[in-house]
Amino acid sequence: MASLSAADVMSRLSFLARELDRPVDPISCRRRIVELAPKLLNCSVCDIVAVHRSGRKAHGTGGVVLDASSDDALSVISLEILTRSGEGHRLANSLLAPGGNLVDLTELRAGSDPNPMYARQMISRTGIRAELVMPLAEVAGFHLLIRFLYRELPESAGLELAPSFVDSASLAVAHSELLRSVETLQAALISNRQIGIATGILMAQLGVTAEDAFARLKASSQNHNQKLRTTADHIVRTGEFPTRGRTTHQAVRAGKPC
Repeated sequence: MASLSAADVMSRLSFLARELDRPVDPISCRRRIVELAPKLLNCSVCDIVAVHRSGRKAHGTGGVVLDASSDDALSVISLEILTRSGEGHRLANSLLAPGGNLVDLTELRAGSDPNPMYARQMISRTGIRAELVMPLAEVAGFHLLIRFLYRELPESAGLELAPSFVDSASLAVAHSELLRSVETLQAALISNRQIGIATGILMAQLGVTAEDAFARLKASSQNHNQKLRTTADHIVRTGEFPTRGRTTHQAVRAGKPC
């Protein structure tokens, strides 16, 4: 395949930017990235794997977890081959090469690698003959790596676009994580406000301190196996503790959660 023209490169990057410039949750964002890669980069399969920063084992995969894939079955098999052949360091080494490193598995199978088992298994079981792995992002204690897997040795057309694709994908991942953080903070602020209002109601009704009112609110949520926010919402709406056994009016007058 010939090298892409400047116009074609711009067209593909513009399409990618439009597709990823949508406010979506992190999981949907990463799924969309792996769906787009085969269309834009001419790879056979694309997936995102998470490698724990501490290197500890996760789910029996030596610290490597499948995050998203355009072909889940093939990705699971390839990660199984990776860990069973003791070649997990291949992914770790990708963190040191931001520009990526294209690996021709046919050469490794031929004996240019001290441990050709990985290459032989990949070719025989999945048909994958080359792979390109690049760092994508860091999320919640994990390094996210994006893998482009090829059943045929790639030519320059797809490879030359890969760094720009990964740059755009990294920005999209960061944006989706930021949106999730903002939503989490907003939910926490609303929850804290409701809890504060409920505490104030109990202080006024029971004539107790803020600390005592909050302790009673917490005890009521535990008695009813509810989240603190849920109990607070009930008190804000009704001015009473949730009912269990006796009336809420009796409970409030007694100064005890039901």
